[in-house]
Amino acid sequence: MEHGNLKATALGPRGAGGLSPTFWAICAASTVSWLGDFIQQIGLIWLSLKLTGSAAGVAGTLLFAMVPAAILTPLAGPLIDRYDRRAVLVLCDVLRGAMVCSIALAVSMGQLFAIAALVSVLGSLSSPAKRALIADAVPADRLVRANSLLSATRVACRIVGPAAAGYIIQALGAGAAFLINGASFFSSGAIIWLGARVSAASRPVPSQGAKAFGRELGSGLARVRAIPGVGGLLVTMALVSTAFGTSNVLLWVHAEQNLGAGPRELGFLTSALAAGMLVGSAIVGRGGPRLGGVYPMLAASTSVCGAGLILFAAAPGIAVAALSRVVLGMGAAGYDISLRSYLQAIAPAEFRGRILSVFEGMDYLVSAGAMALVGAAWDLLGIKPLLFGGGGLLLLSPLALAAGWRRSHADGAGGEGRMPRRGAGSPGRR
Repeated sequence: MEHGNLKATALGPRGAGGLSPTFWAICAASTVSWLGDFIQQIGLIWLSLKLTGSAAGVAGTLLFAMVPAAILTPLAGPLIDRYDRRAVLVLCDVLRGAMVCSIALAVSMGQLFAIAALVSVLGSLSSPAKRALIADAVPADRLVRANSLLSATRVACRIVGPAAAGYIIQALGAGAAFLINGASFFSSGAIIWLGARVSAASRPVPSQGAKAFGRELGSGLARVRAIPGVGGLLVTMALVSTAFGTSNVLLWVHAEQNLGAGPRELGFLTSALAAGMLVGSAIVGRGGPRLGGVYPMLAASTSVCGAGLILFAAAPGIAVAALSRVVLGMGAAGYDISLRSYLQAIAPAEFRGRILSVFEGMDYLVSAGAMALVGAAWDLLGIKPLLFGGGGLLLLSPLALAAGWRRSHADGAGGEGRMPRRGAGSPGRR
């Protein structure tokens, strides 16, 4: 079976940290864009509340911002592989910038829903295209380090953005948050266009037009099925997405009803998760590849997540709950970085868009499904049993990974389940 060349080539000479200028351009663009996103997130919630005065309006806006991406992301892969990935990113940034700026003029929930949905559609193209371009720009043995840096940067923006949004909205109104995010998209597109270099891997592949779309999508799914241990990876993704989709909804209710948390304590718990993600990103970036493969890294990360959820469910007070959130954040960062790096490394360049889109789309769909069903499960089982159950599922996920690992070795593909180490040779395409 052909699983792709694990030895990627950097675009241009290596810069700071042994990473190419193209990667640092992507990192800078992502920083600007993420900061704007987290500022806008608060503005979107605030504007929804002002227009509707209800939590249902907020939930509807967030739903319209998520569902299109959940549906369309798996279909975006052929487009990402057909066209110049840098051009796809720039076009998406420019269009999203214009749409986000127009939210500042929205006067009804219908307009807000429509714009949020359109921005989500463009996001379904942009996110996997960025991940594919990163894989084009970074050697396989440095993907873990690169993704760790991006993860830490995103967490930092997650801390700074909402805090800044409060002052911005109070001083200038919710519209300013959308204008700032629009400007961040325009800036991101400019940075990518000027700073990223395009390799042969990210240039358009020959296409036979719209009629070939179905065949290209089918060939991408065939490549997904050929990934060593893919069954275990997909089961693990489903367990993690279900557990996190459920816990993200139940967190606030559990903290308020069972731990006596108010707004200050809820903010503290949110910060604790971010702190854990920063620590996890640093640990994985420095020591993750030494574990020797994606399976040990994912097994360790999901087990840490499971322990964090169980500790949160059993927490007698805010202090222990905050500690559990730090543990959960560490595991979440390790899971995301290790899985993303592995998929980027093992996907052949001409199939990266399709493979990454399938996995990202599955994450969206399962998370959305879990959040949609959690209300009924809450009424039936209660909050704590759901949190304990989610933690238990994550503690069991290494069994699925082990089954996938054994199957990949039985098929003679075990060596390709390992993360490349710095300076190590990698098998070429067979």
